[in-house]
Amino acid sequence: NTVKCRPPQNRAPNPEESNTCIDLILLQEISIIKPKVICTLGATATKALLGPEVNISESRGKQFTVGESIIVPTYHPAYLLRNPSAKRFVWDDMQNILSIIEKK
Repeated sequence: NTVKCRPPQNRAPNPEESNTCIDLILLQEISIIKPKVICTLGATATKALLGPEVNISESRGKQFTVGESIIVPTYHPAYLLRNPSAKRFVWDDMQNILSIIEKK
């Protein structure tokens, strides 16, 4: 998650909330853990790491390098509940992540 607490009414976090948590916590967690791969689930998480101009539908299925980690965006589980046909895309993304991990 980009924030460490749930915003009211389960809404997407506003930019101030996201930026505060990203700067103070998330980026530090990533630098400590040094993950090989980060799979972002949905637009909010993807935009947090790749920038606000990134579109989840256009970025999923691709790899992005941020620092020492490879970012692999995919759809959020809630999106899959509304669009079951997208599960195939997420399956492909997970297979891609497995291949990245096996290569490193």
